[in-house]
Amino acid sequence: MRRLLLPFLVLLVPADGMVASSRRESGQSFSFSRREALHLSSKVSVAAAAAGVAAANVSPSVASALADAPPAPAITHRVKMQLRIAEVLTAVQGREGLPAEDGVIEVGLYGKASPEIVNTFLSYCVPSEVLNEATGEIERQPSLSQAQFWRMEPGVEVEAGKIRGLNEVSFGGTTALEFGKRIYPTGRLTATELERLSKALSHDKRGLLTRSASMVGPEFAVTLAEAPQLDGTSAVFGRVLEGEAFLDKVEGIQVYTYGAAEESGPIADKIFRAQKAAYTEMAKNMKDQRFDDLRGKLLRKVEIRSIDVTPVGEAAASSEQQQQAVAAV
Repeated sequence: MRRLLLPFLVLLVPADGMVASSRRESGQSFSFSRREALHLSSKVSVAAAAAGVAAANVSPSVASALADAPPAPAITHRVKMQLRIAEVLTAVQGREGLPAEDGVIEVGLYGKASPEIVNTFLSYCVPSEVLNEATGEIERQPSLSQAQFWRMEPGVEVEAGKIRGLNEVSFGGTTALEFGKRIYPTGRLTATELERLSKALSHDKRGLLTRSASMVGPEFAVTLAEAPQLDGTSAVFGRVLEGEAFLDKVEGIQVYTYGAAEESGPIADKIFRAQKAAYTEMAKNMKDQRFDDLRGKLLRKVEIRSIDVTPVGEAAASSEQQQQAVAAV
């Protein structure tokens, strides 16, 4: 085992491909795969990595891999989501309720690498109510601040961005989204866009923001592990920057399994019937056929209560210029 010295980190690279790391200043230790180590190395300069390789005299293959590791896509926007996992009331004999849990997940968007998806996502990072200057009335509009994390494929991804009242409808052979009396584009990826974007970035780690061809409007998913099976059918457009602990809590929520519950007996049967009734009513109220398939639905509501966007780098400069132009009018 040889030591590879990088700024603030000591990477131990054994032959089995796993890397152990410790922060010198805190003494904390953790482990991660070589793929993750290579991604980490992209956060330091290639020159620094090369100098560390030379000093440690590591094998040429490891040195080459570190030097050739592609940099992470540039983040153009940071989006902070205030979340709440709803409380669970005592609905069944002998079962205690659970308190609500609040948390924050902050994500970074790849506006340059995946502009189509990021633009659609940002178009829903708006207030839930807006003043209609023509009528002087306050109108509701679809906003991610009213969305939910709603379905999960355990060990793969958790889906989010479902806004109540934003439904897919058909118009003369085409589809659109309807919210109130207004129509919005679906934002669904074309085959050409999906092919290009899915080839550019792979689902190679936990915490990646991704969007499949079937998703519309503000819908997205967060990977729960490396998920190469999503390559080709989904496109990465960002990553989780902060809030991993809260993502763990979301992942720990049980999902609807059509009665294949972990428990059995009268209590489990009551829970199953309650689940079925609740989701059937939800599907009817939302008039959305996508709710007919309930498998994987989270059994606790996870709401996005507020959302805040901060442009980064060139996007920040562009945003400032636009604000100055508006102020000058």
